[in-house]
Amino acid sequence: MNNIKCYEAIKPVIDMASERFAPAFRVNEEKNNIFKSYCDALDSISDECGTQSYEISVDEIKMTISIAVECDDIVVKDKKHYFCQLAERAIKVRFSNGEGELLKIEFVFPSIWDKQ
Repeated sequence: MNNIKCYEAIKPVIDMASERFAPAFRVNEEKNNIFKSYCDALDSISDECGTQSYEISVDEIKMTISIAVECDDIVVKDKKHYFCQLAERAIKVRFSNGEGELLKIEFVFPSIWDKQ
């Protein structure tokens, strides 16, 4: 089980990006709450796959948020699986080789910032 929670890990990154984007942009709370639900789904995927960390970044031009996890594998049995739900809401989903033989899955989510 993953002890690291996605939103707890990303909150400092969001705060730093918000400081850089201010005063022209600020966090839209409705979009942020939706983003928190994405993090909850990522936590469920991480618990299922046994991942131990999140790789997080904010694209300062597009203002998108990327979150990547590494796992041995992921089993998706139907469209109700958290992975499918996230993939439908993400702008992009990327698969690549992680460390060793791990699979790296990166989700790129829409911006949570709005122009002031």
